Amino acid sequence: MRFIVLDAEERPRSRSRQRACLLEPVSLSVDDYLTLYRLWFADGSGQVEELGTVKIGYADLVRDERPLEEGEFRQLTGLDRRLYWFSLGQDAAYYENISRLGPSVRMEVLEGLCDIAFSPEVAEDAGHWDVTQTSLMRSVEPQTVEIQFRRIARGGSRLTAYHFEYVTPVDGQAEKAGEAWPLAFSVTPHSRPPSNIHVLIGRNGVGKTTLLGNIGEAVVNPQAQLHDVGEVVWADDGTGSFTNVVAVTFSAFDPAQEGGEAEADDDESHPQVKGWDEDKDVPGDQTPPAESVEPAVKYTYVGLAKVDVHGRPTRERKSYDDLSSEFCKSVEEIHAAGRVGRWIAALDVLRSDPHFYESPIHCFARDLQDRSYFRGAREFAQWAFSRLSSGHAIVLLTITRLVEAVAEQSLVLLDEPEAHLHPPLLASFVRALSDLLTDRNGVALIGTHSPVVLQEVPRSCVWKVSRWDRHPPQRPGLETYGENVGVLTHEVFGLEVRQSGFHAEIAQAVDELGSYDQVMDRFRGQLGGEAKGLVRILLAHRDAGGHR
Repeated sequence: MRFIVLDAEERPRSRSRQRACLLEPVSLSVDDYLTLYRLWFADGSGQVEELGTVKIGYADLVRDERPLEEGEFRQLTGLDRRLYWFSLGQDAAYYENISRLGPSVRMEVLEGLCDIAFSPEVAEDAGHWDVTQTSLMRSVEPQTVEIQFRRIARGGSRLTAYHFEYVTPVDGQAEKAGEAWPLAFSVTPHSRPPSNIHVLIGRNGVGKTTLLGNIGEAVVNPQAQLHDVGEVVWADDGTGSFTNVVAVTFSAFDPAQEGGEAEADDDESHPQVKGWDEDKDVPGDQTPPAESVEPAVKYTYVGLAKVDVHGRPTRERKSYDDLSSEFCKSVEEIHAAGRVGRWIAALDVLRSDPHFYESPIHCFARDLQDRSYFRGAREFAQWAFSRLSSGHAIVLLTITRLVEAVAEQSLVLLDEPEAHLHPPLLASFVRALSDLLTDRNGVALIGTHSPVVLQEVPRSCVWKVSRWDRHPPQRPGLETYGENVGVLTHEVFGLEVRQSGFHAEIAQAVDELGSYDQVMDRFRGQLGGEAKGLVRILLAHRDAGGHR
């Protein structure tokens, strides 16, 4: 294969009549190593296709120096008399796009670029050098390279099914001493409805947050005591593992936390961060790995608290400028990894909210897709972020960080995302998350009490959670995907719903009055469809001699 390294100002389309792979240099301000290139394939007939971004290095490459200058080569091996050359695509789509060119071209390209995912021998040689760990692997998890990237590079399928169980702690939470409850989770690629989002639903106080925290701890710290956090067990040969854990705590963004308003020098103009009591409200407090343990897999926290060296949230909060900088840095990483298209797809799903859709962030994302360099985009990104409301900032920062962090077999933990999102935006967010996880083959566990979340996933992806000392988790008794919110509310909360709100008022009226018309007269005809149906059901049940 012929490889042509372009000048920084040259556009790939200018070489469309030559059959070759074109390497376009890309600048990345967050990386001192200048290893990033965008790879294009020109078929010689005038068609030029972008394949994705790749980082290229060699042994002893120094910082602030390009490994490849403008020119041509056939094979990296032995080029410029360097001892070891190696490269790594920054996204699974890079390897998919190369594979679509056919087996022979795939092998020519990956062998010619000394690809780490394609060749275990190259990977072993590359692993000894700082440029590999610091630059090439900066945005990619090792397990993703060794499993997913290698599978695609060798001509295999991008996505695979996987199954695991979480077994609850044996002491203190089970009905009998020594008994543990298993919760099964399965992810099947291309399933409809998607199976990448699983929901733990139940009323307040049943332990959903603790359950999510224990699952996260069991993954990040597999040496933890089973009677404290339980364990994650993989199906089949039991050798599976998660690539990383991403914990998202929406309550961290609550602008009206109980407690006195925090006094911060620069926060008064930013309502998103007012009212935060750093001594009481520690976001993600239930989900970080144990303080004294280095995580077995990478742990990423998304929220308002600053993090320590292991990614655990601390009691020191981020300022608004910190959040804005976090967003900008995440966008830059997405741009460098060639994932802007995936980011745009996620943002498009959120367009159901007119205010979010009309924000400048959509135009910025599309403009960014056409840029070879991120330079100059940071200021606009900060400005666009500042134009958003608190709820929209929550969604944007979260979905952006997830596009950056989620890989195959990533575990995403979300605790009550409905806290600050109105129902349509919540449903859109769950859909955007589902699309992202389906594309990346990750999985999310959502702790919630919202039937809006429930109606976005099938019954096989739902666990009803109650007090552990009373009942084990169980599946809903009906299909949940697309079901009526009222029906789902009754299914999950049952007697609690019937004894509260308008249900209780209507039940009392049915007990006291004799007919449907009399009940309607009491409420002056001001009953909605569900309420009218409830009146008829309760009257029929009463007349049949039943009891509520």
